[in-house]
Amino acid sequence: MCNINELYDFFDLSQKYKDIIRKIQDQVETEWKITSALPYFTTHGPEHNLRVISILRQLLSEYDIHKSLNEKERFLLIAAAWLHDIGMLDVLKNQPFSKETVREEHHKRSAQWVQEHAKELGLSISEADIVSHLVQYHRKKEDLEKCPGKMFARHTKIRCRFIAAFLRLADALHVDETRAPDPEYALYKMTGMPTEAKFHFVKAKVVQGVIPSPTYHHVKAQIGIPEGKTGDHFKALTDFIRQELEDEIETVRTTLASEGYPLILSVDVECVPIPGLIKESERAKEIELLNSLISIDVSPNARMLTEVVLHCLEQISKSKDQPVNKRVILDTLQAFKEYAKDLIPKVVTRRCHIAITKLFLVLIKLLMNKKVQEDDLRGDIIKILGKERYPISHDYALDDIKKHLTTLVGEISFERLTENEGLDIINRIDYFFKKQLQKFSDLKKKLQEAVKDKIDDIIRNGDRILLYGNSASVLDILESFKAKIKSSGSKQHYEQILESIEIFISECRVKSNHSSTNKIIYNDGLAYARKIIQAGFKKVTVVPDASIAHLLLPEEYYADAVEYHSPQNTKNEVSDSSVEWYRTPKPVNKVFIGFNGLNIDKQFATHSCGHLAVVRLAHYDSKVRSNNPKEEKKTTQAQVYLVGTTNKCGNVYYKHTEPREVKWLTGQEEPFQVIVGPENQMKTIDTYNPVDDIIRLDLVNMIITDCGVFEKDEFDKFREIINKMIKDELKDFE
Repeated sequence: MCNINELYDFFDLSQKYKDIIRKIQDQVETEWKITSALPYFTTHGPEHNLRVISILRQLLSEYDIHKSLNEKERFLLIAAAWLHDIGMLDVLKNQPFSKETVREEHHKRSAQWVQEHAKELGLSISEADIVSHLVQYHRKKEDLEKCPGKMFARHTKIRCRFIAAFLRLADALHVDETRAPDPEYALYKMTGMPTEAKFHFVKAKVVQGVIPSPTYHHVKAQIGIPEGKTGDHFKALTDFIRQELEDEIETVRTTLASEGYPLILSVDVECVPIPGLIKESERAKEIELLNSLISIDVSPNARMLTEVVLHCLEQISKSKDQPVNKRVILDTLQAFKEYAKDLIPKVVTRRCHIAITKLFLVLIKLLMNKKVQEDDLRGDIIKILGKERYPISHDYALDDIKKHLTTLVGEISFERLTENEGLDIINRIDYFFKKQLQKFSDLKKKLQEAVKDKIDDIIRNGDRILLYGNSASVLDILESFKAKIKSSGSKQHYEQILESIEIFISECRVKSNHSSTNKIIYNDGLAYARKIIQAGFKKVTVVPDASIAHLLLPEEYYADAVEYHSPQNTKNEVSDSSVEWYRTPKPVNKVFIGFNGLNIDKQFATHSCGHLAVVRLAHYDSKVRSNNPKEEKKTTQAQVYLVGTTNKCGNVYYKHTEPREVKWLTGQEEPFQVIVGPENQMKTIDTYNPVDDIIRLDLVNMIITDCGVFEKDEFDKFREIINKMIKDELKDFE
């Protein structure tokens, strides 16, 4: 970055405006020296402001845009660059100053401070009003369209929204190691850095630089990764950084283009392996940890989630391969503890994923140097707390569970351990999770072996299959069927059977994710369909959730409705020609759903909301009306197959009324509001989207797992097998 005088020279300000900018700079630098700031945040002070101004120079130099701004616009933009994060400090009298308030409201706090200190900053009332708008709208969470397009500073017209867009973009593009100074990071880690703060620090340390090139409609970011690794391994991390930058760019794209600025169309994140950055180094482990935590958030199914956690634990465990001394042992134990702490919100939020909960509970018990119990291997997250010491209001009090688990993990201490005791804990962790990783890698093979002899009963030529919810286990079943038919006949026969099977995939609209500008960035049905096509199936169709009943209900249901309600059919006759909407295609005859958890004691499975509706429709048991009661038939014919692996079986803590936190409907965090009545009153429309469903096992026709295929009346046999597996696993700790 060039020196500050060169920066200011680029913006070509008169001496009057230079003096005011210097005054503002001095005031900001003084405030950051003498005023309290909250710990754990990445840099928001003078160094960040200067970097933002430097990026503004890069952006404005494209097509000489800075020359199209009048002098006052350039002046106010630089003033706002200095002031946009002043609200990160405790500068407002009688205002709450907490981590939550600052993180969510610092842009509004900055605007208020500008208003209160305009005179001493050298700003006129109209100039301060414009700067207040610029600093408030520098955040992505604020709708830029609500920023005034034009404002007046005395006799000068200011394109307020246009220059606010530049400030927002420049601030967003400052994502690199300069935002995470090593001394602060080292200090914060020693004092128990919160997960979210650590996340932002490591993200900044990973990114080596972000270079905008609007002339080529492009932004390029570069991240350093350990040697021997590829970009594929860090896909979650690169996708996350790309999406964050794309979201920011999308919010300013229209505003900038309206004034002739070139469109930025793409963001590229390049992974560069760094020679000498070995995977055992602290920096490499931090990058792995960040990639792991992001992967957990974006994993579409329980298997991928489990794999991410196991590989991250494996990576931490490799610390013991260094020359053994007490410092290495303590560092390794501390790394395990930090990862356990980072997992807490993930585990509590996804508590129906029993496989993850099991791994988490065992890790805690081993770190506490306590005996692993059967309840831990069943994923019983309440039992580990002990209600006497950590009281919770009820079994589903998520805030209590999260708070108490954080306290429990935080109290784990290693300082009194001898070197041998510490090494013994690490070896036990290493032994258990290596074994778990091996078992996990065998699950797919075991599942396919378990269905090998019964695959002809599970899938047949000409089936019409409905899939709901992304499930790796269901994919295993489909691949097993494909392998069977491929080995049993000619290529032509193989292709004919694949052509005969139709697969309908519900879009799972409740799980779609949006960007900040209401653009869908993830759709479960589309992601699932891509995998099914890659597996070789020919007839794959994504359908809206609303069409599930149409797919499941058979001809009789529609014929019955026509026969009794259509005015064209006075003689109770039904024909395609007389009724246009008469149902002719065959209905879906099989439904495959996976499970994230299966409660073997209470006999229900859990998965995302929507699965229960599909199962209930498949078992819709009303009768088709008929003049002859003996001819009445059920209006359903679909068989429901529940598919999953045994590592997901145990005890599930579940609350079906808990709503999703994702912006599933409009893509916006704010409530959906409408204006009604002659007085133009603003009314809020509430939204409710539960996270999970439970599916009673008596509603499924078959349970398919890696330990066998079980009909509805064989559940007791299945439960005995699972209980024995848990008891056998417990022997690993004896």
